Parts: sequence; structure tokens; C-alpha cells
Amino acid sequence: MKTLSSREMQKNFGIVVNLVSAGESLCVTKHGRKAFYIVPENEDTAEMMRKIAGRRLVKNLHSMQSSEAAKTLTSDDITQLIHDCFA
Repeated sequence: MKTLSSREMQKNFGIVVNLVSAGESLCVTKHGRKAFYIVPENEDTAEMMRKIAGRRLVKNLHSMQSSEAAKTLTSDDITQLIHDCFA
């Protein structure tokens, strides 16, 4: 995975688009710290997005104090809900 600064990305956006379109993943930094990733769209990316969404959803549901029903959902329940949303 290539790493470049946000300034480099701005100056070379066309090259960034070409790299990602060709299947390269990029890490973009801001002030020397990782800020975000740019990944090509493919089946692996879709699965990764489902997993990220699932983790966020589980975290949010567990933090909801007023919803007892949400707290009883299992990881498998959440995974199925996310799969249904992206299907």
C-alpha cells in the first residue's frame, strides 16, 4: 500500500485516480498522521464495508441505554441485518 500526504494527493489527483482504478490501495496522511484510506471498488471492498458497518452498528446499539431489545441482538443478527441492507 502506498502512502502519500494530503498535499501530494491534491497535486496529483489524476495519478491517484489512475492508481486506485488499477487496483492500488492508498493511505493518505495529514500532518504526518494517517487520515484516511482510498481503496478500489471490488468484492473485497464491499465485504470490508459490511464488516465496518457491522462494528459501528454493534457499538452504537450497545451504547443505546434505552433500548433493551437492541442489547439482545447477537453479532450474527447484526451481520444478517447488514447483509440484507447491502444485498
